[in-house]
Amino acid sequence: MNLFWRWGRRVKKWDDRLVVRSVIFLLITSTAIGIWFVLRQNLSLQFVDAPVISKIATVCLFDAMLLIVVCSVMHRQRWYWEDLCNRQELARMLIDNMWYGSDVRSNGKGDQDLITYVPHLYFWRRYSITDFPRLYYKRKKGRIYITVKITMGKYQDSLLKLDGKIETGLDCELIASSYKRKWQHYVFLCDVESGRIRLDEMRCGSGKLQLMRHLEWDYESHPHALIVGDTGSGKTYTLLSFIEAIAGSDAELVVIDAKNADLSGLEGYLPEVYADPEDIKEQVVKFYEGMLERMKEIKRCADYEPGKNYRVFQFPARFMVFDEYVAYLSMLPKKEAEEVIGYLQKIILLGRQAGFFVVLSCQRPDAKYLPDGVRDQFGLRIALGAMKDSGYTMMFGTTEKQFVAKDIKGRGYIGLWDGVITEFYSPFVPPDHHFRESIKAVYAGAHAGGTSGKLFPASAESVASPAPRAVGDKAQRGQGEA
Repeated sequence: MNLFWRWGRRVKKWDDRLVVRSVIFLLITSTAIGIWFVLRQNLSLQFVDAPVISKIATVCLFDAMLLIVVCSVMHRQRWYWEDLCNRQELARMLIDNMWYGSDVRSNGKGDQDLITYVPHLYFWRRYSITDFPRLYYKRKKGRIYITVKITMGKYQDSLLKLDGKIETGLDCELIASSYKRKWQHYVFLCDVESGRIRLDEMRCGSGKLQLMRHLEWDYESHPHALIVGDTGSGKTYTLLSFIEAIAGSDAELVVIDAKNADLSGLEGYLPEVYADPEDIKEQVVKFYEGMLERMKEIKRCADYEPGKNYRVFQFPARFMVFDEYVAYLSMLPKKEAEEVIGYLQKIILLGRQAGFFVVLSCQRPDAKYLPDGVRDQFGLRIALGAMKDSGYTMMFGTTEKQFVAKDIKGRGYIGLWDGVITEFYSPFVPPDHHFRESIKAVYAGAHAGGTSGKLFPASAESVASPAPRAVGDKAQRGQGEA
């Protein structure tokens, strides 16, 4: 009995011929059933004197009918056939890479591994493998679970980095990886595009933003986002989707469009939209000062305890969506650009507990404007479209992942906070969707009674809930002037 059945079926050394062995087993079983059927018919008077050729034909006809039925069932239950193929590919991966222990026999010229010495002998080849890795395979609800035991053998490092080979070999994407008690666990998604959500399914609330059916951004635990993509990659629609989802929550929103292009069209539909270069720096400074004021107000609350975040004290989250961040800095004098970078760096490093989050967007994550110390702090990184290897390296760091380009707008790769890099599809936007009107409507609904222009405009939730308890007189929200 497999004590690790919850991890799936174990991949064994003879599974590299699993499909052929399964077909042979099916043929032998069907033939045995056919012979048994003929022997049963011999008991009747009509069949006992039949010629041998008729009996053989009956067995063959029964085999053919049984195989047709089995093939039809397997065609309907295609997952079973795919599981056989996947287990076979995993066994071949282990054998072809020689990730196993084996006998060493003498060939008269010195010791040599038997698998190299007599590679054409099928049974001898299996006999040479003495220590096969304990690898388990399971598929459930469109996900593939791979669990492998890590030993201190020569192939330990290889088993800890199986994701690259499995992604390309089984046509899936890694979405989770963990190590616990000598076991390495991998979770792969078979059809990533099927996890794409519609725009109206992208919800923001309780510190999380839904990105795909299987993926959400926990911005309270892993704050700040960096979105990169060339022209035509779907970056603008992705940003607008983020804005609409955030606008529909109780969060406050500042939108900055350095190129005075698509996002600047939201002016008049959202209270805080800025595109004038003279206003952008002022808003960055105002955002930073608002963060400091929020931190002071939190500390003045009567039930303040270190480690509690802004939501415990009923403060709303505050987002700054900054489009074409690198293009804006490139237009500034060096000293002024460094000053803006300094403010943003402080926001990124200190904003989580106060509930101040930044979503930056650019075409290329240039290290000149995104130093390593800043870039590493982004809990969410999205690279849309086809990028060069250097671009992926700047986004996700040194990685062995194989990036594949597909001509689909809104498609790219996402770097998660646990180091996993997986395929990403931005929410599907209907062709007849009007972002400006929709954003205006959802923002008005979520911020009924609010006043624009203030640092902390009132929201429906804040009106219904009591003000945070504080010791001083300045505990009420709305008094934190930038």
